[in-house]
Amino acid sequence: MKNYRLLTWVLAGMLCLSVIGCASSSKKVVLDDQTIANSIKSSLEAPTGPQGPFVINIFVDRGEVQLEGNVPNTAAKEQAIEIAHIQDSVTDVKSFLVVK
Repeated sequence: MKNYRLLTWVLAGMLCLSVIGCASSSKKVVLDDQTIANSIKSSLEAPTGPQGPFVINIFVDRGEVQLEGNVPNTAAKEQAIEIAHIQDSVTDVKSFLVVK
């Protein structure tokens, strides 16, 4: 009976370690700056992007995004910032967007 308990605890421990190992081994996608900028630009120009007209310049340096330009309203500004935030490999977004 003691052997079964020991075996059960050993198997439970191995299962826990394997689950923890799988969870911690997931790799985060790391994209280069130009790919990030292109992805943001495509998302902004998509039909689901902010309503225009707008002019937004996108600068990316080691995952840090800077948005500059003019947007027609606050909703478009917030949507542009959110689009930049959700892209893979983006670490920070600074907005210099002006509502005109």
